[in-house]
Amino acid sequence: MNATNNYDVLLYISDQHTADVAGFMGDEIVRTPNLDEIASRAFVFEHAYTTCPLCVPARASLMTGRMPSKLGVFNNAGDFKSSELTFAHMHAMAGYESVLIGRMHFVGMDFYHGFTKRLGRDLTNSFWGYSTEKRDDMGDFGRSFYQKYCLEVIGEGESPVSQYDKEVVELAEKYLEGDYEKPQLMVVGTYAPHFPYYAEKNLVEKYRALIKKGYRRSECDSQLSPVLSKVQYASDEDVIDLRSAYYAMVETMDGQVGRVREKFGQYLKRHGRKGIFIYMSDHGDQLGYKGLYGKQTFFEKSAQIPLMIEIIGEQGRRIKESVSIADVAPTLCELNKTTPLPFVDGTSMCGLLRGEREAKRRVFSEFYDTIQGEEICGYMVHSNGKKLISYKGFEHQDMLFDTDLDRQEENNIANIDIGCYNKLKKYLTDYERAADYVELYKENKKKYELLESYGENQTRFNQFTYEVPEHVRVVEERFKRKKRENSG
Repeated sequence: MNATNNYDVLLYISDQHTADVAGFMGDEIVRTPNLDEIASRAFVFEHAYTTCPLCVPARASLMTGRMPSKLGVFNNAGDFKSSELTFAHMHAMAGYESVLIGRMHFVGMDFYHGFTKRLGRDLTNSFWGYSTEKRDDMGDFGRSFYQKYCLEVIGEGESPVSQYDKEVVELAEKYLEGDYEKPQLMVVGTYAPHFPYYAEKNLVEKYRALIKKGYRRSECDSQLSPVLSKVQYASDEDVIDLRSAYYAMVETMDGQVGRVREKFGQYLKRHGRKGIFIYMSDHGDQLGYKGLYGKQTFFEKSAQIPLMIEIIGEQGRRIKESVSIADVAPTLCELNKTTPLPFVDGTSMCGLLRGEREAKRRVFSEFYDTIQGEEICGYMVHSNGKKLISYKGFEHQDMLFDTDLDRQEENNIANIDIGCYNKLKKYLTDYERAADYVELYKENKKKYELLESYGENQTRFNQFTYEVPEHVRVVEERFKRKKRENSG
């Protein structure tokens, strides 16, 4: 298949960027001039969601267009088979050079999954075993990469994340300065604004003053056990500090996106090529809203993702239909007329890009958790501005929210809008695969415990694990907090 008349693609994916912490999504504090400028030309999806509010399962969906449960990827220890086709495979077969620059959080023994070229490494381990907590090169930051310990380091300065992202962006810029015969499918992956909550001093101080003015404490307003189990206590001062660091990381990341987008534009002009630029993230961060931090919930702060597609030279618009991270792969394949992926749960967004109305679109998210030693499945469905959250065994506490009118999800209308509740509940009932998948989840947990042990005994780092430079391993004592225990 000849790809010369199709689009070169650059997909920039950050990690843990809360969708509404961006100017183009309505935040009046954060400064994101580059993303805002791109959004003014792009197709901006106002209701885009992850398939799982956790890195590895979400990214597996991005690559394949399939739900994590279909791939058997339930948590960050999971991998998917090399035989699972990805949009990188399909573009490579169509004559593209498919290039991964930086992060994608592949786990296991396949570090390509269809990419024909890989530049740079991943900040977190690619191989089983040696979690960041066990890695000497992470220094004082090791534990703070985990949701459970994310409140232990909140501060200002350089970190493994800032150093890693700087190097990834430089690699991307250098690659885009080259000349290549093949059309390019490029994925650039950075780590910020994922915790640790640590960023440039001047930016943190700027945002601290702004955030403090409008700060309002947010306590957990849910009685649902799967939610309560994730609540952590933090003082108002700590919440303000971590949000200040997070906003600072978003502004820094915005500058990096702008640099990469500019280089991509220059590359296209030099080669006389058409191009598509995509900005997105894999999931969000609760940032202390509802007493929660990090991801692993179906609330908007965690489950919604920023997603924009710029078809360079065309004017986009804002799109309100529900879309999923799993829709990206089939969309790219259709835009570039590759052979379609044979098995997808996602739906191409090309109809929406053409201006077609798809009012019946609905998207799903799933999360597999352990509560007091018991494995449970949680599900979310979003359609037409309404979202239903349900956990197996806790159906009497189902939550229905109007995500347009109630952005903070303070009003559960499950017992008020009965018609909408019943419709979305039927969607979930038709979708669910599981009492079903609990046993497979348990089986996978046992398997990955053994694989981690194997990894620890076989190798410290593989060739695709980034080793943190010594000068960004130390946290000043004043930025260390005491260990926090869950209050739920």
